[in-house]
Amino acid sequence: MSVSLLKKPQMHFGAITFFAKQHKDDVCGSNGLPLTPNSIIIYGRAQILKTIVNPYLCRYLDIIRGKHERTIAVSQYCGKPLSSFIEKSVFSFTDIKRIAYQVLQGLKELHSRNIVHHNLSSENILYENGNIKLFNYGLYYMTDNGKLVSFPIVQLLYTAPEVYLEEFKEIIANPKVDIWSLGIILAELTLNKLLWSSLILGQRIRKVLSLVQSTTSVFERIAREHNCYDRYQAIPADLKEIIEVCLNIYSEDRPTAAELLEKGIFDEFQVQKTDWLSLLKMYEIFTISELYYWWQLTGGDVLQELKRQGLIRSSPPILSLPHLVLIEGTILGQDRNPATLYDPKIVEMPMETLYERFKNISFSCYYPLIQTKSEIIAQSEPEPYDATGLPLVIKEKDPEYQFHRVILLRRLLHGYPFTRDLIVKEAEKDIPPLFRGDIWSALLNVRGDYERQYAKIDKATPTPTDRQIEVDIPRCHQYNELLSSMEGHKKLKRILKAWVNQNTQYVYWQGLDSLTAPFLYLNFNDEAKAFSCLSKFVPKYLHNFFLKDNSAVIEEYLAKFSQLIAFHDPVLANHLYEINFYPQLFAIPWFLTLFSPKTWPKKIQI
Repeated sequence: MSVSLLKKPQMHFGAITFFAKQHKDDVCGSNGLPLTPNSIIIYGRAQILKTIVNPYLCRYLDIIRGKHERTIAVSQYCGKPLSSFIEKSVFSFTDIKRIAYQVLQGLKELHSRNIVHHNLSSENILYENGNIKLFNYGLYYMTDNGKLVSFPIVQLLYTAPEVYLEEFKEIIANPKVDIWSLGIILAELTLNKLLWSSLILGQRIRKVLSLVQSTTSVFERIAREHNCYDRYQAIPADLKEIIEVCLNIYSEDRPTAAELLEKGIFDEFQVQKTDWLSLLKMYEIFTISELYYWWQLTGGDVLQELKRQGLIRSSPPILSLPHLVLIEGTILGQDRNPATLYDPKIVEMPMETLYERFKNISFSCYYPLIQTKSEIIAQSEPEPYDATGLPLVIKEKDPEYQFHRVILLRRLLHGYPFTRDLIVKEAEKDIPPLFRGDIWSALLNVRGDYERQYAKIDKATPTPTDRQIEVDIPRCHQYNELLSSMEGHKKLKRILKAWVNQNTQYVYWQGLDSLTAPFLYLNFNDEAKAFSCLSKFVPKYLHNFFLKDNSAVIEEYLAKFSQLIAFHDPVLANHLYEINFYPQLFAIPWFLTLFSPKTWPKKIQI
């Protein structure tokens, strides 16, 4: 059955929820504008996590803002926590080495992106059929190293001693804390023992801090305290060495994930690339991100599922008072109970409705042919999904229709630029919202090494237009959560500065930021592509609009606009003429932005 393709173990996802820290006293910043809510800052920072694709990391799918600074993170969730296997089934030493290798591969990917897990524990490692995936690795990063929330982002038992020693100081995220956590996890696996499980919170912290004064091996001391010394002695020397070096008290003495992967103990797990074909990116029929998109179209709702399972209540959690009171800009009342700000429970999303809706889709629909077809093959092909005559708004909400469009367009995008003509042909019908950014860039013929070209442009040197850009961005883009975030402001400013730097014949006019906004929104995690789309779009559709003296061009467009009004609505044209309300009074901003603030992000097409 074709639905079995949707039921793969890796195609499941779950959600966690937490509250961001609220602004209490200051409601405005130094620029006089309202302070950006911390949940919006988190929302902007978290977007980059959705670009991480690694076999040892759960993939982030969505970040959702709720009421009262609530944030919900949706990510891949497959397998069971590693902690559920400890003390119940014994892993062989080879299994433990494989787990260590896979965890290090995941950590290497994160650390190469300057992301520290800081929440690594056996609870946040999912295990299934001999393979692991790191889960919940983005919480520390998206909250700006924990600054944007009121609860500690640590697993107390697994946290390195230096974190406690610097508890009341601002510390820079250090990837070596993840190496300590790995050492504790491996100690649990090799000893087959959940460490200090009978101790209360304060006692656990004291146990970790007491290790600082250890005069012997930390691992040996842990084994003796848990009456596991015989098991400790039976551990192979190479594995014991890995655990010992991970549990060095001083972070500078711990190796990096990349250095640990070079140890001979992991040679048997290294994948040898034998030919150039193995270097090619494997084509996927569909991704878990696309499955999540279809799930939403078939009625899936993360918020409703969290409410159903009791993780979301109708009012924000506080200590005792039923409401917080705002008087003259000051919030009165007791703070939220810190214990309720983060719930570690993972809510898995039900998939039955999706499976039922897609059960009649034939297997061949997952592999549409896009080039030539013989008559024999054509006769065996399933009938195309008929959506003729349906309005675009209905097509975009139709799960089956979007399934067929997504499957077809992703194959075409995979073949771009060789399939550009087919992409243009299909885009004339409609563009799936999920692929709008990629299809727009294909229609604008963005190709080549645009990342390197964008990286070469100076986006840091101050220019005379910086002041106007800095004023326009925060006051003009509060209508969109993504663009109103700090990350959105930074990216928008860099793109505008790059455009002014690259196009010396033009100047920055108000409205260019609104024209840039849709391209950044659709390519938020690919700043270079957003810039390339803008650079292709302006000369094609707004030629000479941004000249220092663009009066002649504007007058030409205004004259054409007047003729269009007179042709399509003579009564309106005569009325506007009689009251002296000429297009010069209202239409110029429309041309400079191509109506973008009014039409996007819901219905924007080229």
